[in-house]
Amino acid sequence: MQNNFLFLALKLLVLVAICLKTAKAQTPADTLPINNSIVVTGKANSYVPKISVGTLIQFEYAYQLPIMDMGKRFGNNSNIGLTILQKTGKNWFYGINGQFLFGFKLREDSLAWNLFAENGQIWGRDGLPADVVFAQRGYMGGMRLGKLFPLNPVKNPNMGIMVSLEGGYFEHRIRIFDRYHQVPALEGNFNKGYDRLTKGFFVGQSVGFLYLDPKRLKNIYVGAHLYEGFTQPQRAFNFDTQHPDLVKNRKDWLVGFKAALILPLYRTEQQKRYYTR
Repeated sequence: MQNNFLFLALKLLVLVAICLKTAKAQTPADTLPINNSIVVTGKANSYVPKISVGTLIQFEYAYQLPIMDMGKRFGNNSNIGLTILQKTGKNWFYGINGQFLFGFKLREDSLAWNLFAENGQIWGRDGLPADVVFAQRGYMGGMRLGKLFPLNPVKNPNMGIMVSLEGGYFEHRIRIFDRYHQVPALEGNFNKGYDRLTKGFFVGQSVGFLYLDPKRLKNIYVGAHLYEGFTQPQRAFNFDTQHPDLVKNRKDWLVGFKAALILPLYRTEQQKRYYTR
C-alpha cells in the first residue's frame, strides 16, 4: 500500500513538473516591432527582421558632370527628382521617376555671338547693357528597376548595396532669361533660334547604399550613376550659327552622385504573438 502511494506521488510530481515546464514555454514573447520581425526559437526576446514590403517615395538631389556631346555644351549641373518605387518581399524594386536638370555653366562658344557687342555686352533697346542670363535646363522621366543586396540580412535585410537600371525620355535646352525684356531678338519665338532644344531617350545605371530604418525614422540612399542619352536636335535653324546643329545623333551623357531621403509606406499586417521555447 505504501509502495503504491509512493509510486502515485512520484507520478504526480512528474506530471506537475511537466505542466510547469509547458506553462513556462508558453509565456508570450514581446509583440512584434513595426517591421513584423520573427522571433528566433530558443532565444528569448530576440528576432530576425523581415524584408519590408511596400512603397518608397524618394526625394532626390544629384550633382552631375556632362560628358560626350553634352559636355561640349554644358558645364556641371544639378538634378532634383522624385521617384516612386514598389519594394517586393525579395528586395526587388520597380517604379517611375521624374527629374529636373538645371545649371548655369555653358561651354558653347558660338552661342548668340551675333547679339554680343565688342565689349562682351548685349545691348538693350534703351541703349544700356541688358541683363541676359544663359542657363541649362532639362527633363528626364521613365522607369526604374533595382535589386537590393543586404549587407547583414540577420540584423537588417533592408540595408545594403542597391543596383538599378532605368530608362525613358530625355530633353535639354538652353534657357535664356532677358529679365527686363530689353532685347527684341530674344522675344517670343525668336528665343527658340538660340535655345538648342534637344530630345531623345536615355538609359541609366546606378549603384549605391540604401538604408531603411526598422523604425522608419532614418531612410536614405547615396550612390553614383551614369546616364547615357541618345538625342537629336529639334531646331531646323540656329540664328547665331546660320545653320542647324551639325551633330544629328548626339550622345548626351551624365555622370553624377545622388543622395535621397525616403518616405516608406509599408504594408500593414495583423500583429501576431510568437512563443519561444
